[in-house]
Amino acid sequence: MLLVPISLLLPANVLFQKGYVITTIGGKPFTTYELATVLIAIGLIILGTRLRWQILAASGSAGMAVFLFRATIYHFEKYTSWPLALAITGGVAMLVAWVLALRRMRREHRALMGAAPAAED
Repeated sequence: MLLVPISLLLPANVLFQKGYVITTIGGKPFTTYELATVLIAIGLIILGTRLRWQILAASGSAGMAVFLFRATIYHFEKYTSWPLALAITGGVAMLVAWVLALRRMRREHRALMGAAPAAED
């Protein structure tokens, strides 16, 4: 299952600055592959959340973090204060979401393991 997000995100990240120019942001062109990267990451997050497949949601979150940092460095190299704050805030929010998801998975796992011996009686 991990190959699906990798096979979607990797080509978009390799071709990040290539493709048809949609508009300019910070004096640099915003291309179709940049748009595809962010849309793929958002799609993986939504799909992983809806289907309760943590690997898709985590891969989408990682893809979004990579996009935010790359876009910040590429488009806002002259203005690093607010884009850097935005990127750090987004990264911290994703880290908190991962920690909360892991805690929930552990809690559900413990509940299942606690219920298993009772089912045998």
